Amino acid sequence: MTELSIRSADAPPPDGPEVLAAHGFGAAFGDKVVLAEVDLVLPPHTLTVLLGPVGTGKSTLLRAIAGLNDRNPRYRSWGHVDYQGQPLADDHRPALVVKRQEVVS
Repeated sequence: MTELSIRSADAPPPDGPEVLAAHGFGAAFGDKVVLAEVDLVLPPHTLTVLLGPVGTGKSTLLRAIAGLNDRNPRYRSWGHVDYQGQPLADDHRPALVVKRQEVVS
């Protein structure tokens, strides 16, 4: 598995709770672990870019957080993800993600 490194530029911390915070997040399809121990914090009023080589889990991470894998019976996830200070759930996801999920479903 390739390690995904997340860094932010030196800047004063923005005010308010994190928009998204993942701690110890992981995901698997059956016995194949595709994400492990992901820690990610997206502060408010900032632009965040997720970069990395092909196959490092960028799209997999975003799809997992968006809930797009939830209907796959082989999919499982663990860890903790908060959106705007509250646990991420089907009825508590970013608005654009919900709209995208309705189009895909």
